[in-house]
Amino acid sequence: MCNCGNKRNELNQSFTQSTGTIISVKHKTDKWKDTIFQYTGMSALTVKGAVTKKRYRFTETGDVLLIDASDVPGMLGIPVLKQVD
Repeated sequence: MCNCGNKRNELNQSFTQSTGTIISVKHKTDKWKDTIFQYTGMSALTVKGAVTKKRYRFTETGDVLLIDASDVPGMLGIPVLKQVD
């Protein structure tokens, strides 16, 4: 059986014992914000957000949608979606 959780707890305990402080780690999406994307493809497109699992439906060329901040990194990799400033 894996005892990864125990190792993680031991590491956290040893870190707080040696430093006396606990560091909180911010979620990676702190650097992203909700962003508008425009669809440049020729037919309809439905994309499922990698993090939120929301379905984003672009029905025709030129459609724009507001994409949740946590899904933005995944949307940047889709060639027919263009980030709108």
